Amino acid sequence: MLQLFAEVSFSLSLSLRFKMSSPHVSHPSLRTTFHGLYPKNKSVSQFRGIKYGTIPARFIQATLKEDFTENYDATNYGGSPKCPQPVFPVRMEDALIQVPTGLASHAEDVFDEFECLNLNITAPAGSNEASQFPVLIYIHGGGGFSGSNSDWWCDGSSIVAESIKLEKPIVMVAINYRLGPLGYMGSHELRNELGRENAGNYGPRDIVLLPDAFGRCKFHLAISWVSKYIAPFGGSQNITISGESAGSLAVEAQIHSLLPAQFSRAILQSQNLGQAMFSIPQSLEAKSELYQKTKDQLKVHTVKELQEVPWEKYIDAYRAIDPRPGLGELVTIDDEFFSSNWRTTFSFANNPEAEALVGNTGREGSVIEFLSILAPKPESRPTIEALTTTLSGIMPSSKVGEILNAYKITADSSVEDASTKFLDIIEDLLFYKGAAEFATLAREAGIPVREYGFQQGNPFPGMFKGVSTHSLDLAYLHGDPAMFSGVENPESEWGVQREMQRNWIDFAYGKKTWVGKDNVLVVGSRGEGYLGSREWFFDEMRRGKAWGAFEGLGEEQMGALTGVVLGHYAGLVGRG
Repeated sequence: MLQLFAEVSFSLSLSLRFKMSSPHVSHPSLRTTFHGLYPKNKSVSQFRGIKYGTIPARFIQATLKEDFTENYDATNYGGSPKCPQPVFPVRMEDALIQVPTGLASHAEDVFDEFECLNLNITAPAGSNEASQFPVLIYIHGGGGFSGSNSDWWCDGSSIVAESIKLEKPIVMVAINYRLGPLGYMGSHELRNELGRENAGNYGPRDIVLLPDAFGRCKFHLAISWVSKYIAPFGGSQNITISGESAGSLAVEAQIHSLLPAQFSRAILQSQNLGQAMFSIPQSLEAKSELYQKTKDQLKVHTVKELQEVPWEKYIDAYRAIDPRPGLGELVTIDDEFFSSNWRTTFSFANNPEAEALVGNTGREGSVIEFLSILAPKPESRPTIEALTTTLSGIMPSSKVGEILNAYKITADSSVEDASTKFLDIIEDLLFYKGAAEFATLAREAGIPVREYGFQQGNPFPGMFKGVSTHSLDLAYLHGDPAMFSGVENPESEWGVQREMQRNWIDFAYGKKTWVGKDNVLVVGSRGEGYLGSREWFFDEMRRGKAWGAFEGLGEEQMGALTGVVLGHYAGLVGRG
């Protein structure tokens, strides 16, 4: 009785507190009223930290969150924990974008393994069920082991405000999902003891749903929640999913999933699946090996014991045995969510509205450069001769020569020139080549694809000023326009920002701004935006002609090549 009285009193106090002072959405289906805030001005409303899923236990798929109190406080990030993750002195995106301190902020790091599945909804103020605006779902990056939807580059305020100005209003939803070993662990033992659906892919499946044999939703997650409950916020069933870096990999995982899609369109920014060493899905056998090593590290023997280890110790143990530290988490081939035929599986291929938008920034390799500079400084810098010798143990010497010739690397190349060209190779293998391959495969499956290149140079002071870095596009998509006020030419930056946002908004609406396999949208570098031929773009701006040197190499050879060149590059630039 006392508990009931307390709950009623709390709901009443919230109702009185928010009355007339904030935007609110009465949600009949969920029997609650969501109370949000105006993040900038009263043209845009935002609802933060809405829980969409419940995690019953570690290694168990989440279930749909449908029970809410009469009044739900959605005004701050403080009540919406992040998925547990390592804490770094500087967030990678901040280091690459270089926004001056004070112009962008982050929510406090509050972690909770079982309360982290939440989403933020940003909508035109006054939106309601009759609005039926397109919905843009954003999946954050961070290698699959870090990040959250409360980071400033996930804020939908700017792009929603621009959509209102363009008279093409959208609703944006930014989601959290499980990360690191909490989201990407997997094993045969987990499958055998907890059920086939619980073998792995917890993070990727936090984003989708799994129907049972009768077509009913067995596990409901973020996209399902949005599809089912977004209408009172102003959203429709016209859903576009988008993501950058590891978020792009998560988007592609939904595209190639064995589960039916609940989205019409997809945007993939700055990374694609299938790139040797970095983003090739792992077999359940490979995951099982990591799982066992983690158990051994913790000296536990059963699933139950591993489930009960505090998350801090669990993550530390996994990081201690991870053979790919810092390279990002990988989706699991479990034949429930993802199959070995993933490259030719397109979950939304039969949707008449299906369409994809894929592209990269102009210097994706900047993320590799930043990490490599932190590598230990060797006693002596590696030589081209040493690289050639190592690679000749992996592939024929003639193929080594072909690759070096394609990138104009010779024994006489200076350290500066060689390091730049090694970064070119890494960049092509990890980013550009994969985007082009995805576009080709999607088109072969009958899915229209638009391609873009974000070429704008970084306007902020720092080592990457003038460089179109990895993640820089997020400042233009989701950043507050005010952050550009202090740069050399703010009008130019605002123009690029409007161009970027307009194209993403048009895509969400299904507007055929630019279509066809022969054109690429180029944003920045020569003005706000223009169309270029695909042949010209990949030859002149992505070194496409050099990619022929990789033909004939198998997956293992490509992985070894990437690893050797990456190690050689770190040896040339490392300062740690």
